[in-house]
Amino acid sequence: MIAGSNQKSSYKLTNYLTMKYSKETLGRIEAVWNKHGGTEGINAFLAGRTKVVPVEFHQFGEDLLEGKGTYTVSGNYNHDTQIDDFGTKTRKLKSTQYYDDKLTSKNFAKATNKLVPGKTYGIKMHPIWEGVESEHCLAFMDANSYLKVGAQGLTALQADQPDIFPTGKFTVSFDEKGALRKDAHGDHGLPSVYRYPDGDWRFHLAWFESPRDSRHVLLCFYDLDESLST
Repeated sequence: MIAGSNQKSSYKLTNYLTMKYSKETLGRIEAVWNKHGGTEGINAFLAGRTKVVPVEFHQFGEDLLEGKGTYTVSGNYNHDTQIDDFGTKTRKLKSTQYYDDKLTSKNFAKATNKLVPGKTYGIKMHPIWEGVESEHCLAFMDANSYLKVGAQGLTALQADQPDIFPTGKFTVSFDEKGALRKDAHGDHGLPSVYRYPDGDWRFHLAWFESPRDSRHVLLCFYDLDESLST
């Protein structure tokens, strides 16, 4: 629902539109309303202003790595086999408490951004302070020019720099919804790693359709030549 000072106005609008439009159409109208800042933003738009109220990302905390995180991709990195190669090695480790069999190269072959062998990327990890939908996480990434590297980026970084992962948290690596594994029920798997305080690890798929919360940390890759303010 639309929140804040715009709530009463949105209820009136929704009640009126419900009599004329489908639920799907209403959802799109509400999304546009929210995106442009509710009553204030829409009024600004109708008044002919080019700048509308920006989307806020107060749910995301500052980078846990304090802007110092980097990762250089191995020269023999193979995108097509990265996850399978990682799984073969990781399943054998005593520290691996759980490894999801659905975390495979085939299931995540449609990655939006493929890591480049030999290239150095910037790495940031943003804690999530409160409940937030996956779509909002993607919007946050887009606003900061972060790269969607999915399961390949998550597994490659964990193999190279496991110590930078926060303990007691689920670190998730997003990709576009269409690039994620889709199960028989239509749910999409979001690559996730959990680092236990005792040194054990859990590699699994969370649900894209479920919100992230304070248990989660958002892993973000970015090009070092990009100027980021977050």
